[in-house]
Amino acid sequence: MASAPVTNCGLGKESITFTVAGSVEIGETWTTGTQLGISVDGINLGTSVEFSRTKMIKYSQEVKIPVEPGLKVYSTAVDLLSSRLIACPRPL
Repeated sequence: MASAPVTNCGLGKESITFTVAGSVEIGETWTTGTQLGISVDGINLGTSVEFSRTKMIKYSQEVKIPVEPGLKVYSTAVDLLSSRLIACPRPL
């Protein structure tokens, strides 16, 4: 899916910046435990231990593309490397 173009086609002399950003968060949880018990003369004794751990990782990225005067930029959501700059149409 392509984004709408960001244009810098006016009469100005300043560049503008096109920014695309995104993030993803990945998590995992694991649990382990053990139980121990003993029975002596009809008396039952027991214990259990459980340990749990969760780990989350967040990846973020921001790409800034300068758009010089007289140019426009298109980008796709799938592949930022496919962003391309093209010249603005010249007025008649």
